[in-house]
Amino acid sequence: MTVASSYRKELEAGFTLLELLLVLTIIILTIGVVGVNFSSAVERARMQKAVWGMVVVMRTARVQAVKQGKTVDFSLIRDDRQYQLSTEEEPHVWPEALNLQLKAGEWGPYDGAYEAIYFYPDGSSSGGELFLTSGKNAWSISVDWLTGQVVLNESK
Repeated sequence: MTVASSYRKELEAGFTLLELLLVLTIIILTIGVVGVNFSSAVERARMQKAVWGMVVVMRTARVQAVKQGKTVDFSLIRDDRQYQLSTEEEPHVWPEALNLQLKAGEWGPYDGAYEAIYFYPDGSSSGGELFLTSGKNAWSISVDWLTGQVVLNESK
């Protein structure tokens, strides 16, 4: 083995400190960007879960009304940020970041803090639309008065 070939092997054996620092800087910047996007995706998923929870409870109300042969109401208790079926013991809580607005006129009794939509034994309902927003995300839950069908629409 010659001196030149052993020197060349030493040069090719590793990375310089500058190269290592450059790679570490790129990795840290990438993690920072991904971390910000990841946290907003987690928050969006949490809001979607809450919205779907409301849809499931509304659909359950319709099924229970038909199955039991009696009116079941889906109630919103605004002051406590809760919603509940008349057939349930425990209310559900929606997240603080989720804001709700009701389409006027089609919902049941309204006293400023309590609203309800009714699902009737024949499958129909009192109807209405619930608008939900959280940051840049928006959803609407429509309840058809004739069929009682509950539909979730997502705005991009």
